[in-house]
Amino acid sequence: LALFAIILLLTGGLNAIKNISVAASFPFLFILAAICYSLQKVLKADLKLKEKGKSIDKK
Repeated sequence: LALFAIILLLTGGLNAIKNISVAASFPFLFILAAICYSLQKVLKADLKLKEKGKSIDKK
């Protein structure tokens, strides 16, 4: 992995490493958005259950 970074530095410089890191992290944007949406949905459902006197907590 370090060899890959060294080759990129020698051939394309720092801009090549910046471009590769942005391109590699772009798909995680959609994963993070899905996680945030799911968390918001579960928290809203839990709030509704707590208002009814119930809870999804199984203690």
